[in-house]
Amino acid sequence: MNDRRKKINYGSNWIKKLESLRNIILVKIAIFRLLRSGDRDSIILADTLKSTLKIDLSPEEKIWIDKIEQLRENLNASTTKISLVDYGADKSGEHRTQQDMYAGKTVTTTVGEVCRFGSKSLFLVIPFI
Repeated sequence: MNDRRKKINYGSNWIKKLESLRNIILVKIAIFRLLRSGDRDSIILADTLKSTLKIDLSPEEKIWIDKIEQLRENLNASTTKISLVDYGADKSGEHRTQQDMYAGKTVTTTVGEVCRFGSKSLFLVIPFI
């Protein structure tokens, strides 16, 4: 590997824009698949999703969304250490039995890692659909 290559900064703005674009594409694909299925309920769901995502927000709603997104950004950047019980299958290198998963494993992580794993903003997608 070429040592002169720059390391990717996954927190950079262009990465966030790429993720937003990816989300836009995924939402449009999901709506397209629902419409293409031809089944009445799927078409109704697709139409509902499209109309819901195109709704213009009031100025007050935009302010609240901005506040929520700022809180999300702060949590995602947090390096505060926390302990939690992991009931999952863990990393690919470890093999847990069902009993192990049921009992859970205490792990130490950061607030930011937990939030980045489970928190994706749909509001990044809304203006582009």
